Amino acid sequence: MKFPSIEENPFRTRILGEEVVACNEHFRIVEDAEPVVPGHFLLFGMEEVPSLADSPTDSLCEFLERDFVSVCAGRRYILVERGRGRFCSSFGHIIHAHGHLVPKDACRQIDLGSDVRAADCLRDALKSVGSTSEYLLAGELGESFKVVSPLHNAPKRLARRVIAGHSSWETLRS
Repeated sequence: MKFPSIEENPFRTRILGEEVVACNEHFRIVEDAEPVVPGHFLLFGMEEVPSLADSPTDSLCEFLERDFVSVCAGRRYILVERGRGRFCSSFGHIIHAHGHLVPKDACRQIDLGSDVRAADCLRDALKSVGSTSEYLLAGELGESFKVVSPLHNAPKRLARRVIAGHSSWETLRS
């Protein structure tokens, strides 16, 4: 699978200009230009990959646990990612790794339904998704995560819909 360069990827071009919250040589967190809730951030890798699971997992977890947590001012954050999804944004033909970070106290309970796998931490959740399937994961940083994989027939902007509490993933897919 060929991935577009930064210049060819309008998602990356747009978010590279957003206000940086935390960054290192591998990852960047920026303010979301269209926040679902106050304090909504986007996490993305500096390398073009189709999902966070395809990123260096140990580096990602260390970045979130050390660098991001230090700028959170004690707030707990939930990470939601639709990995390898083609229709997560208005740039539907481009697969690009990014996750949504939202304050736990600012969003509704995230419901992935009953057909999920549980993981003790983000690292385990990312390792559980395999290397080819589209997936949905959600969980609180430093806590457990839930994963739906493989993900089929998911609607556009699924992560934003789940964060906003419009409905559960089970309702959205039926």
